[in-house]
Amino acid sequence: MERSILTILELLAEGAPAERLETFAARARGNSDVRSLTVVEEGVRLGRALHERHELRRQREAGLSALVSIALELTSPVDLCSLLGVITRRARLLLRTDLACVGLPGAEGSPSVVRAADGHVSAFTIGLALPTVADIGNAAVTGAIPVWTPDYLHDDRLRHSAELDSAVAAEGVRAALVAPLGRDGSTGALYLADRSPRHFTHEEIFLTGLLGELVGTAVEKVTALERARTELSALDTRYEQSEGKLRTTADLRDLHHRLIGRALDGVAPSALAEAAAARTGGVLRILATDGSVLDATGGASTWGDDESDGPAAAAAHTAGRPVALGEGRWAAPVRARGTGLGTVLLRQNRPVTDTDVQVLAILAEALAVLLLGGGAGPSTAPVQRRDGHLDDLLTGSSRLVEQTGRYLPGPGRPHVVLAALPKTDQLGEAVAWATLHARRTGGLAGERSSLLVLVLPGTDPGRAARAVMDELVPLLDGAVTIAGAGPVTHQAATSAAFEEARQCLDAMIALGATGCAASARDLGFFGALLSGSRDVTTFVHSAIGPVLDYDRQRFTELTKTLEAYFRSGSSPTYAAQELFVHPNTVCRRLARIGSLLGPDWQQPDHRLKIQLALRLHGIRQSLIERRTGERDEGAGRPG
Repeated sequence: MERSILTILELLAEGAPAERLETFAARARGNSDVRSLTVVEEGVRLGRALHERHELRRQREAGLSALVSIALELTSPVDLCSLLGVITRRARLLLRTDLACVGLPGAEGSPSVVRAADGHVSAFTIGLALPTVADIGNAAVTGAIPVWTPDYLHDDRLRHSAELDSAVAAEGVRAALVAPLGRDGSTGALYLADRSPRHFTHEEIFLTGLLGELVGTAVEKVTALERARTELSALDTRYEQSEGKLRTTADLRDLHHRLIGRALDGVAPSALAEAAAARTGGVLRILATDGSVLDATGGASTWGDDESDGPAAAAAHTAGRPVALGEGRWAAPVRARGTGLGTVLLRQNRPVTDTDVQVLAILAEALAVLLLGGGAGPSTAPVQRRDGHLDDLLTGSSRLVEQTGRYLPGPGRPHVVLAALPKTDQLGEAVAWATLHARRTGGLAGERSSLLVLVLPGTDPGRAARAVMDELVPLLDGAVTIAGAGPVTHQAATSAAFEEARQCLDAMIALGATGCAASARDLGFFGALLSGSRDVTTFVHSAIGPVLDYDRQRFTELTKTLEAYFRSGSSPTYAAQELFVHPNTVCRRLARIGSLLGPDWQQPDHRLKIQLALRLHGIRQSLIERRTGERDEGAGRPG
């Protein structure tokens, strides 16, 4: 008996297969007594159990080793397609199945789609949609654990769909094991299938679950990498586009400066056209207002028929901007102060780009400057004569009506005066721009007392100031503050309007409103105080005149009550204590004040105006009493 036990232990120590244990047991049955046979049978049973446990451990170690190898291989692919190919191939070999595929979520609201498959024949093709409601993969993903069936088509535990069942039947699939990808299954599912019924072991299910977690992590990493690569590619494309646009913008800016500079130098129109043609590569033609050809590039033979020039010029001046004429032809109007000075035509054998159109517009602007500066435009005075009369206009010289009447709107036509304060080192650049702007709009511009001054046609100084700021600020590397005054209809009043604009500019700076554009009218009651008339009595009467009149006519003390009310922090109780009256009396007086001043008299803006008027009224009354010893009963009424 001891020898039999020792033999069983030796077999187990040698790692002998289970068949040798069975052979030893069969031999013992013929040579041993009953007691020894019982011991041998029990020893063989225990040995068989140890052998099975050892085999399971060996299989688990082999499976884990394979998982480590798969994990290392999953780090190599850099795109999703190659990664999914590795996954399906290694998963099918690991579980020794006939088929393996990976289903990934589709677009939002759409079912999962088979993105890769290994071992497929016909039905499990890439792109197969997997129904969300009835899919066995949906059960795995929802529960975040592996799900398996020994025979899918005959398993009533699962909800089936006709589409998936027909695909499974066509492929001949019977057993299936599905594992979610990642820890929560949101990444997708791994499908393993056999064409014969199969009961998957716990070890196989365990390995498949671990493989699903590894695959989910790898898919998320590669997906994030592809997304980052796509975003980076888009950023590269946008960068290249932006860089190209910046280069084009810089080229156009240089061209603009060069053409305007040459126009101011008085070069021939052909020189400007040649410079623009070198940039566009097309043929340019310059027309006068009567349609005659002033100049052209490339010669007349390259242009062709002249019959369409007239309609082209008419279309451009009607639109007031460059217009397309078809067949690679464009036209741009040459205009200044609303008057047509000519037309520029462009013809190209290739499609006209936005850059070509901008070059055409720049050429038209340069030609306008050239024609104005050279006296070709109607009612155009030389630059030095036109801008040289600004000082006469602002100082009220007796010569201004005679000499500046040609450069401003006629008698009775309104104009506004703007005073602008740019940075000191940018004043020259601002004056240069303003000079061109004034000539374009029919006004005057120049420098006076370190300020940029513009006299422009118009009736709204605030709007004119904001319009100038919108054009001037982008040209200057810094903020500019602009104040407007007017309108005035007589040139002799321009000097007073300039003083008003300068005072408004000082007030804006004192208020910290630098970098803004406004007029005295925009400043509200401060504008009234800063305006040319500065009639304090009118301002006081406009704010509290009805209350003053009521006190004078009925010998009441509404004004005194209003002052006490504001001094007490708008408290009727404290105001009553100061006036030695009952709070109800104060409330009745405040109700009367509201009926006189309107229901919004306690709104913040209105309150401030009323308090300022009360203060001015009080100061005026104290000064009058100090001088005469009597109260001015008519205070607060306009003269």
